[in-house]
Amino acid sequence: MTVLRALIATAVFLVSIAAGRAEACSCSHGPGPACQAAFAADTVFAGEARRVARTATGLRVDFEVRERFRGELSPTVVVLTGTGGGDCGFPFVAGESYVVYGTRVPGTDELRAFGTGCSRTRSVADAAEDLAFLRTLDDPAPAGARAFGHVKHVEPNVGRAGVTTYPPLAGLAIVLRDGARTFNARTDSEGRYEFSLAPVGPPVR
Repeated sequence: MTVLRALIATAVFLVSIAAGRAEACSCSHGPGPACQAAFAADTVFAGEARRVARTATGLRVDFEVRERFRGELSPTVVVLTGTGGGDCGFPFVAGESYVVYGTRVPGTDELRAFGTGCSRTRSVADAAEDLAFLRTLDDPAPAGARAFGHVKHVEPNVGRAGVTTYPPLAGLAIVLRDGARTFNARTDSEGRYEFSLAPVGPPVR
């Protein structure tokens, strides 16, 4: 009887491990900075999730578009996503506002959005860095340029899906070279850095 109990306990433990692995969402690479993610997406917008409905395959979210940054969009748009966990879905909540990096669903007017491990889709409250870049896309004559980013220490988990993210790397020296010019910055307490670059020569008209 003792041996039988031990075998049952071992089986339950292994099933628990398998379930933990199945729930993890992993991508071949992260979403990258906003300037990279914006041009990798079919469309990018900020809007309010007006209605969230569960379907057989995930969530269907009706959005009211408040700001359009890339791609053609109607004032309202449908975004499809998973329910979270292993399907890399994003947990949209009705009444909340988000910046959405969407991929068009072929043959439809709908978009698909992924979780933050694979996409920069996030709540507006957490999207200050994204909005600072996205709102410059329609500027016809910028006074200069901004180079910014976020330094993270991320390592894959050995023996299980997913990664381990360590605390932000603060005070790290960042050097940017632009031809003969050199710029220096340090990461802040959240691991973020930014350079403001003055234009070289007269503006192009």
